[in-house]
Parts: sequence; structure tokens; C-alpha cells
Amino acid sequence: MSTTPESATATAAVFERRERITPADLFDHFVFYSDEWCSACFERIRRVGHTVATDTDSLGTEGNVLESRQRVGAGCLGYDYTTHDSHGEVTVRNDEGQVVGTEPRGSYGLQRTYSTRTYCGGCGANNGHAPDLTISKREAVRRADQLVDCLLAQGVPVNRAALKHVVATAKERPDLADRDHDIFEQATAYARREYVRQLD
Repeated sequence: MSTTPESATATAAVFERRERITPADLFDHFVFYSDEWCSACFERIRRVGHTVATDTDSLGTEGNVLESRQRVGAGCLGYDYTTHDSHGEVTVRNDEGQVVGTEPRGSYGLQRTYSTRTYCGGCGANNGHAPDLTISKREAVRRADQLVDCLLAQGVPVNRAALKHVVATAKERPDLADRDHDIFEQATAYARREYVRQLD
């Protein structure tokens, strides 16, 4: 029995900030729910910088880090807006707090709140969220290459050929062809296991 500790790359699990991420969760954790990467075409759309606050008590963050986000590459900046319609009624109370009636409440014109959005420069996805449209087999295999590059950029090596093979095979099956998220998720887990198996 060997007393040497197991190498970090010899296990299928990946660790981030001492949190164990299993192969089945790699795609969701590093790509699909990430603010930095587009979940449709797997290109970087933002860079997130973490800054430790020195006076966290006055900021009310209780020791949490502050984040700054910057758009990168060809990510296009746009605006979405929310319309607020403030028409309705307001309850009127007297000096003692008793309800005495209602008054109409209204505003002149439309009120809008504008919030910034980032559109992916590669595929045009709003805020980097994958649309519900199903992509073709050819496009899925092309994006599998980008997915491998995305994972490698984050320090998660996978077997490129295995990932592309699983994506291509799954897109040929009629019962799986329209489930792109599941295809990429399972392909990532399989490719990570294949990478680790080749190291042994």
C-alpha cells in the first residue's frame, strides 16, 4: 500500500475553494451558471474580479468579497428596461391612523428603469443565457470544441475527442437530440472521467 498522497489530477473530482465538484456538476458549475461564460456558445463574455474589502463592517458585507465585472472581447453592451405603471389607489388615513378613504394615484407617462445587459459577441445570447432553441449536430460538435477551451481556461482538463464523440452520438438519437443542456452536461462528465482514466 502506497503512503504517498493521491495527485489532485488523478481524481475525477475537481476542487474549487476546497469545495469538491463532481464530474456530473462540472458543466453547470463552471459554464452554464457562470456569469463569465456564455452558456450558449461557451465564449467568455465578462471577467469577474474579486476584491477583499478592508472595512467590511461599514459596508455591511460581513467579510464577503466585493465583485467587479467588466465586459470582455466582443460582448456588446445594451439596455433592457422595466416599465413601471404607478396608477391605482392609495389608502388615506387620518392623524390617528384610521382609514378615511382612498385617493387615486397616477403618474404622467411611462416610468422606466434601465438595466445594462451584455449580449454575447459570438452568438448574440442575452446576458450569456442559452436560448431554448435546439442547435444542429454540426453546431453542437463545433461548440463542443469551444466548451473544451472554456473548461481548459478555468483549469479543468477534459478529453476533447471523448467530449466531441458523446455530443455527436447524442445528437443522432431522436430522444436526446433536443436536450442540449443534458447532452453537454453528460459529455463533460464523461470527458473528465476519460481524461483521468488516461492519466492512470
